[in-house]
Amino acid sequence: MIQKPPSSTSNTTNNTTRTDSELKELKQSELRQRELKLRKKGGRIKDKERIIEETQTEKIWFHTYINKLEQRVKELERSNEILRKHSNLLNIPEPTNQTVNKDSSQAPSQNQNEQTNTSNIQLHGNIQDRVSNFILRQIDYQLVKLEDSFIKSSQ
Repeated sequence: MIQKPPSSTSNTTNNTTRTDSELKELKQSELRQRELKLRKKGGRIKDKERIIEETQTEKIWFHTYINKLEQRVKELERSNEILRKHSNLLNIPEPTNQTVNKDSSQAPSQNQNEQTNTSNIQLHGNIQDRVSNFILRQIDYQLVKLEDSFIKSSQ
C-alpha cells in the first residue's frame, strides 16, 4: 500500500472544507436571492392591493356622484314639468261671451292672446333647451373628469 504524504491528506481535507464552505455560501447566496425576489413580489402585491383599494374607493365615490347627478336630473325634470304645466295654464284661453257680433275691441285682445301664446311657447322651448343643455354639459364635464381620472390611475 502506498501512503500519501501527510501534506496531501491535509490538502484533501482543505479542499473538502473549501467545497463545503463554498456550498454553504452558494446556498446562502441563493437564499438571499430568493428572499429578495419574495420581497419584491410582496411589494408588488401590496402595490396591487393599494391600487385595488383606491379603485374601489373611487368606484364608490363615482356611484354616489352618479346617484346625486341622477337625482339632480330628476329634480330639473320635475321643475321643467312644473314650468310646462304653468306655461300651459297661461296658454288656456279665457272664456269669452259668445256674442254674435264681435266688435273691434275684441280683435286686438285675440291678437294679444295669440302673441302671448306664441311668446310663451318660445319661452317654454328656450327653457327646455337651456335645462337640457345644462344637464348635458354637466354630464359631459363629469365624463371628462372620469376619463381623466381613469387615465391617471392606469398610468
